[in-house]
Amino acid sequence: MADAKPVAIVLASTSPRRRSLLAAAGVQFESLDPGPDGHSSASEPRLRVMEYAATKAACGHQLRPDAVILASDTLVWCGGEFLPKPVDRADARRMLEMLQHGRHEVWTAVCVRNPAGEKFADAAVAQVEFGRIPPTELEHYLNGQEWVDKAGAYGIQGTAEKWAHLRNGDLDTVIGLPVSLSLRLLRQAGACPSAI
Repeated sequence: MADAKPVAIVLASTSPRRRSLLAAAGVQFESLDPGPDGHSSASEPRLRVMEYAATKAACGHQLRPDAVILASDTLVWCGGEFLPKPVDRADARRMLEMLQHGRHEVWTAVCVRNPAGEKFADAAVAQVEFGRIPPTELEHYLNGQEWVDKAGAYGIQGTAEKWAHLRNGDLDTVIGLPVSLSLRLLRQAGACPSAI
């Protein structure tokens, strides 16, 4: 029994930010692309982001039923509106102009599925406050590609760190993978508890 091969941990994400956070936590893992984001009609941010993460975990489980799948999803909630990944430059501008008006919430959900199909999930929230973005800086930012593929059109660990200030919660929640939450769920799913 001691020689049993440990179950692989698979991150159902192609995000370099999530991969970096999980690797820094000392977790050995593989990764896969879970496919397009799912759909949710939930109007409450916690429920919506958990549904998105559950969809990614289910897709990962179908692709690798032999592994423990860890999936995560992040969304920005501002003024009663969801700010997902922008569809184009104009959408990114709209979001960033909206964010400058005060604080917003960043929700990140994590869902873990083990080979038995059991699901372990939770979500974390952080509050971020944006300062004013000078018009010339905004134009320069929009001319680049940093806003692409990021909820709310920004990553707090990039150029936007000049404007975005964490006011409550953990930075890794805003980046896209709450590490302590992820490790807890992995342990609950039976994934190498002694190693993590």
